[in-house]
Amino acid sequence: MPASQTRRYVALDGLRGIAAILVVFYHLQVSNHFTHNLFFRNGYLAVDLFFILSGFVISSSYSRRINSIPDTMRFIGLRFFRVYPMHLATLLVLLGLEFLKLYSQSSGMITASDRAAFTGPDSWGAFFANLGLVQGLGIFNYLTWNAPSWSISCEFVAYLVFALAAAGGLFRSKILVLLLSLAGLGGFCFVAFTHGDLNSTYDLGIVRCLAGFFIGACIFQTTQDSRFPKLSQSSISSGQIVLLIAFFLIAGTISDTKIVAIVPVFVGWVLLFQSDTGVLARVLMTPGVQYLGKISYSVYLVHYVFLYIEAIVLKRIFGIPSLFDSTMHVPVFQTDRWTGDFILAGSLISIVVISDITFRLIETPSRIWGRELIFGWSNRARTLQRES
Repeated sequence: MPASQTRRYVALDGLRGIAAILVVFYHLQVSNHFTHNLFFRNGYLAVDLFFILSGFVISSSYSRRINSIPDTMRFIGLRFFRVYPMHLATLLVLLGLEFLKLYSQSSGMITASDRAAFTGPDSWGAFFANLGLVQGLGIFNYLTWNAPSWSISCEFVAYLVFALAAAGGLFRSKILVLLLSLAGLGGFCFVAFTHGDLNSTYDLGIVRCLAGFFIGACIFQTTQDSRFPKLSQSSISSGQIVLLIAFFLIAGTISDTKIVAIVPVFVGWVLLFQSDTGVLARVLMTPGVQYLGKISYSVYLVHYVFLYIEAIVLKRIFGIPSLFDSTMHVPVFQTDRWTGDFILAGSLISIVVISDITFRLIETPSRIWGRELIFGWSNRARTLQRES
């Protein structure tokens, strides 16, 4: 699997950035004038868009470069250094906060009414499950530690399945690609009708992840066929606008099983934005949106940790109480709307600033170091093989 350059899908990068901000708004539970509506309550759907985007981009980069067990191992190693360091960093921050909570409880600084440290979602068992990146595979009946990381756990499984499928040549068969696409759509329908919507995490999240990931992978494989129709720029622009309207209509009016109708919209977006042309693609390619796309993974993992710390600060220093939503595993700030507007804006800016720092200090160095380590091993192995 040579380290050859692959195409960068600029508009899709920007789309990932917008999706990350939607997830932040979904989890930032505070009374305000902007986000208390069904559209933002459906912000969890951005995770399904993440899965589809990931499947598409990973397939474009690796589906033709994984042909053996060594290729598979290198791919898994590269993905490990891409996703695990940030996951570990946020997990360790939360671990430190839990030790601080333990000290505060033992010293009487926190009342007995607070949940005991290292119990429930933040137990030691859950910590080691997160450390092993298996927390999203149905081990627990609740979200644990850095709650959004359930999807990282599931996506790593998707990487393993994808690598085996690519090494086995499954993507070379048009019939199998079609079957994988249908299986992906079936997976989404199964989650919607079993769960009542698509907001399944610790229970059916793995089905949701695999469905989206392999739909994305199949979109790439399908569009590489020379017989796939080429659309004019005006048609692409019109399609992008129609799908944007459909997105707002579906996400803003549906909250039950029919929300699965959002999946074709996401498929259409990936189909139309991959060309980096069209009126909405140009918006996604602007510097500000591209910046959000660049730091989107950090935003996704950092925002929950920030909200956790923010709840402590607002409660202990400013006297602003918060309740804990056991379903979403996030604090719900008890404020008036104007104060909530200030918290909303301040939180978003802070999350972006912190994510920029973690992107530069954790994501980028660990990715570079991982590539040097893995391809260094590969080069040494080839040298030894030649010498033997």
